[in-house]
Amino acid sequence: MKKISNTRLTFYENRNRRYMNLKYRLTKRMRHNRYRLKVISLTDPVLMSMMEAPSRRRAKVKEVYRKKNYNNPPLSVQIHEDFGIEERVNAQRFLDLASQFVDCNSKTINFDLSKCTRMWPSAVTLLCSLKHWVEMKAKPGQTPHLRSTKSEHDNVNGYLDDCGFYDYVGRAKDHSKTQHNQGEMVKIEKETEKSRIKSRRDQIRSLLTRFSSLSSDEREKFVDHVLVEVTNNVSEHGLGVHNTLGWWIIAQYHPSHQFVSICIADNGIGFRNSLLSGAQHKYIEDKYSSIIKDEGKAIKLAFEESVSGALYAPVKEKKFMGDKYERGSRRGNGLKIIREACSELGIPLAVLSHHGYLFIDALGAYEKLGHSDKRIFAGTLYHFLIPAKGDQNDKEY
Repeated sequence: MKKISNTRLTFYENRNRRYMNLKYRLTKRMRHNRYRLKVISLTDPVLMSMMEAPSRRRAKVKEVYRKKNYNNPPLSVQIHEDFGIEERVNAQRFLDLASQFVDCNSKTINFDLSKCTRMWPSAVTLLCSLKHWVEMKAKPGQTPHLRSTKSEHDNVNGYLDDCGFYDYVGRAKDHSKTQHNQGEMVKIEKETEKSRIKSRRDQIRSLLTRFSSLSSDEREKFVDHVLVEVTNNVSEHGLGVHNTLGWWIIAQYHPSHQFVSICIADNGIGFRNSLLSGAQHKYIEDKYSSIIKDEGKAIKLAFEESVSGALYAPVKEKKFMGDKYERGSRRGNGLKIIREACSELGIPLAVLSHHGYLFIDALGAYEKLGHSDKRIFAGTLYHFLIPAKGDQNDKEY
């Protein structure tokens, strides 16, 4: 066996010693970094805010969907003339009436439609979301009964039949003589699967292709910049907040009014609750304290500033390197993009969210903004009025 010289042995010993020293230093540095990261995570308000967001959201969800007693005497709601926000002159009447029954505790709600001359898609969405809301909020065995009479006008009964309203609420068909062209509507339905998002967008795109006055490029802009953003929002809040939630789409071409009405809604926790329980809540509470008590201002804020109610949105603060870039400024822009796109396309929009509402005209200016002490919608509703093509006729719907 060949002997190793003392010189070579010293070389190997020194090399191993250097390796062990390097390994020790690296291990020590890694332990220090892990400790430093742990300390930072426990003291850095940015990371703390993001870590707290899921628990804050769970608490907010529990608060919003807390079970309640529906044991008050029956409530009768008279719905006269046109009911909906499609014609803006009727918007305040719609909001006032909705506040009477969305948040009520009655064991029975009777809707008297006998004098109703038109049920717009926004009204259909309101009543469908209400039915789902009371099913979630009621204690076992206390789910209130929602009932309605027929209208004296066959076109109202026929529309509720054809648009899918009776299918959802479980009411028997009216078999009205008034029939509506199924090609002029996208029927309402509660969606509970993300896989349905694309097919529902395609239905809206097809309806706009046939009846809207938008050019091909304008339609694609509406779909890409508005419809995608809104359907992503409602599916996230409708499917990600609570396992029994869902989201809604209904659309209708109205020849006599020359527009296509589109309603997209969820039964989520609303704008204000979302902003105040997301990762950016501390920044929002400190800088925009007025939204804590005013949901209308919360909606307006979301359309104007780069704020987000997402659980893992980057928190607003300056980075340590690169003072010109503000963390979080690239999240929460979705609603600003929606407003800008609708303004360029000449599309009025409205948002109703629990206690708040915001109406924006075709030029992007604010028409109506406010907060109601009582809920006006059981979730969040996005409503759009798309200009239709020029040929008119005498159809009612």
